[in-house]
Amino acid sequence: MKYKIFKVFCSAAIAVAFSFVLLLMGRGIVSNMIGVNENFYLKYYYDIVNSKGIERRVDAIPDSLVIINLQKYRNRHDIAQILDKVYGYNPRVIGLDVFFTDNPDIQDSVNQELICVLKKVQDKLLVPCNYWSDGNGVVYTKYPFFYNQDSLGGITYVSPLAHDFYGYYEIDDSAIKNRSLNSPVLPKMGYEVARRSGLSLRDYKRNFYINYSKKNLPQIIQEDSTDIRRSSIEGQIVLIGDMSEIKDMTRLPFHFGDKEEISGIEDIAYSVMSLRDDSHLRSSDRSRFIGFSDWPRWVSLILAFVIAVVFCLIHVSYEQYKEKSARKGKLAAVVSVLLQPFLFIVAEVLVVAVCYLITFLTGSIPDLFISMVALALVGISNDLTVVLISRK
Repeated sequence: MKYKIFKVFCSAAIAVAFSFVLLLMGRGIVSNMIGVNENFYLKYYYDIVNSKGIERRVDAIPDSLVIINLQKYRNRHDIAQILDKVYGYNPRVIGLDVFFTDNPDIQDSVNQELICVLKKVQDKLLVPCNYWSDGNGVVYTKYPFFYNQDSLGGITYVSPLAHDFYGYYEIDDSAIKNRSLNSPVLPKMGYEVARRSGLSLRDYKRNFYINYSKKNLPQIIQEDSTDIRRSSIEGQIVLIGDMSEIKDMTRLPFHFGDKEEISGIEDIAYSVMSLRDDSHLRSSDRSRFIGFSDWPRWVSLILAFVIAVVFCLIHVSYEQYKEKSARKGKLAAVVSVLLQPFLFIVAEVLVVAVCYLITFLTGSIPDLFISMVALALVGISNDLTVVLISRK
């Protein structure tokens, strides 16, 4: 009995070791070997948690965020009036996701009206810049038309740079290549809004992912300027932007309730929510808001080893079942062989379900690849173990 247990543990260790070595060679290669996309973990996780039935049952949202939709108010006069009204109600910070170009067709009086309001609100205002590249590939920062106004030195300029839905969140635009020496590194809007608002932030020094579990943002979206009142603005983070501008929409590669796209201002809101420390929320709510982080590699290896041990035991038992079936006749033997791939598929599905449950409950992402590849190698590792520790 002890010998059989020893063989099982050796087989599991070999399977995990082979899996780890293969992943060191390249995750893209391994993803092709097992027939899944490298980003499959978060993609299918969001497909599950963002399904319509689940999404409707989640009503909790952070009580410190307000979004003002500029769909009805796209000219500079209207935006200036909204900024003035919002500022008068004492928000924590204002993130204005609008880039003001130098447009000669706009009357100077309208520009001056906007500049006058910007002077008033600048101590709480964040506005985005833009980028352009010359013919030699050098990237320059492009500022709004009012950048050189001496009286507007209090405005904080931020980066509009988008991020990979599956990649680690970067708090600034330092990843831009071939940047001009005169272009400073700018913080991203979401990060700077969270930092300037005085929220308690999570430990963002570790690599983490924005949590795109669907939130019920309509609860905090104001569509009309008449809805802007002190009770909804005072002490709040206020994000202002056009949620219908086509050029500012990004198509999502996973389910998002009944939507297929996300606007820039919504994306900023999701960043702010993921950056803040939501440890005070219930675990069922935190799973929708907390930014995801990777499990330490050694913890994922332990999980993979435990899973491999269980599957090795199942594999050994199934081999014994096949031997018994072969003695019963050809039909039983054929059935036992045909059922074996389904056993492997069920095991893989169960492993994925366990990892998704871990992510949902803890906000951490185990390295699922290690476990899945280890499962695929259990048969080979069992045979190799027999050869290595055979008593003959």
